[in-house]
Amino acid sequence: MTGTRQRKKNPGTLVYSPFTMYDLRQQLSPPQKKAIEDSGFGNLLKINKIHID
Repeated sequence: MTGTRQRKKNPGTLVYSPFTMYDLRQQLSPPQKKAIEDSGFGNLLKINKIHID
C-alpha cells in the first residue's frame, strides 16, 4: 500500500500505528471497506485517530 510506512522489527513482526490505520481508513472506498468487514477484520475500521503525549 502506498503511503504507509511499516518497518520490520523481527521476522514476522510488523510495527503498527493506529494513527496510520486511521489515515488509511479514510482513503478506502466503500467496496474496500466491505471486503475488510467480510473478511472478519471490520474492527480495524473502528480505530479512532489518537494522540498520546
